[in-house]
Amino acid sequence: MNLILNSHSRPEIPYHLRRYVANSQNVPIGHFSILIELTVMLIAPLELDGYTIPEHILPDISEGKMFCKWLRETQKIDTAKLPTYVHIYEDGRKVAAKAYPETLLPVFRHHFRSEWLPNRAEPYFRVRDARALPYLLTLIGRFTKN
Repeated sequence: MNLILNSHSRPEIPYHLRRYVANSQNVPIGHFSILIELTVMLIAPLELDGYTIPEHILPDISEGKMFCKWLRETQKIDTAKLPTYVHIYEDGRKVAAKAYPETLLPVFRHHFRSEWLPNRAEPYFRVRDARALPYLLTLIGRFTKN
């Protein structure tokens, strides 16, 4: 991981990991957020491989929209009835973000690995930060190994 040392010789935590820390306690008990799961499945693995997702890139929003649409269309779940939590950004914005019941966790993880990562991740990053592509392709390879 490429950690930057500040004047106190402590590593600087990358933006998306700070978002995770700032918001994880806001998610209702018994639920998960897309950011929490993407931290485990995308953000942290890319960090460990040497790529830091820039602040302006928000893959959790991309996957969240895709997952909600998939839930509505294929699982007939009314996503408007899902609870929300206050998601806080460092610039002061606060948005109502979806909180998903833990019963959907295996469904989400499967969706991420079989839909978003292989079909959406590369085009998503290609237009936002093509430097991510070699790291992303390595990650995709890890998820598709048998």
